[in-house]
Amino acid sequence: MCDGTGPYDQNHGTVYASGTVTTGGTNTFIDSTQSWTTNQWAGSAATNGKPYSVHNVTQNFGAEIAANTSNQITITLQLNPGGKTSKNWNAGDTYEILCAFACSDQPGRGQGDLLSGVTPKPGGWVGQVLDPVYEWADTTRGIPAFENPYSVVLMANRDYYGEQPNQTEQTSPTSPFNGATGTGHGALANRPTSCTAGVAYWATDQGSWNTSGIGGQGQLYKCTSANTWTLAYTPFTYPHPLATGSTSVSFGSPPNPPTKLEATVQ
Repeated sequence: MCDGTGPYDQNHGTVYASGTVTTGGTNTFIDSTQSWTTNQWAGSAATNGKPYSVHNVTQNFGAEIAANTSNQITITLQLNPGGKTSKNWNAGDTYEILCAFACSDQPGRGQGDLLSGVTPKPGGWVGQVLDPVYEWADTTRGIPAFENPYSVVLMANRDYYGEQPNQTEQTSPTSPFNGATGTGHGALANRPTSCTAGVAYWATDQGSWNTSGIGGQGQLYKCTSANTWTLAYTPFTYPHPLATGSTSVSFGSPPNPPTKLEATVQ
């Protein structure tokens, strides 16, 4: 999970609070010297793709903050390759509260600085550019596929753009997709006339890449600036020419076979 405390996570570089654990626990701890406002580390400030995280300096692990009282913090479960894991806080552990808004290699992040070697350089944020993921006519368990209950650092309409669960094909330029957020699909004539930069629309009646005779066509249009649609993606020819044995793709004449070869057998 992206927790904002790793060496390649991007955060504001600000320590918002720090202290020492007086009472430990699993995924929670108490610092009796604090007097925070309820959920000031997990409230509205955490819904904009910039969640607060707490770093256990003593044990060197971190996690996003799920909730807090006046002196108690509860963290989210960690997502690791083996599944969700808990973290134990001990009395005497020191901590820092940070604010992360992007993590290395998270969905929606692209080209960045190269990391290589035993001690990768750079030692901080790798400068990955925003490269949003687009999703349409698809759901996972009834929720958008990139919606993550364990992290809010993946932000809709910033890191990914998706349709609402069971969103139907456009019936007009304003319904069900109005161009303000997410994505939509349908005939080009029903594409919204107004749009917010970043959203996208899959025009189902455009393109001629599908030569299979079954299924449909489609091209993806992206709103590149307010109320301006630009063609962003057309799928490659299907079926692929190499899979069908088509002669429409040429790679030039094959080279002549070698001559005057000799072999010595020991």
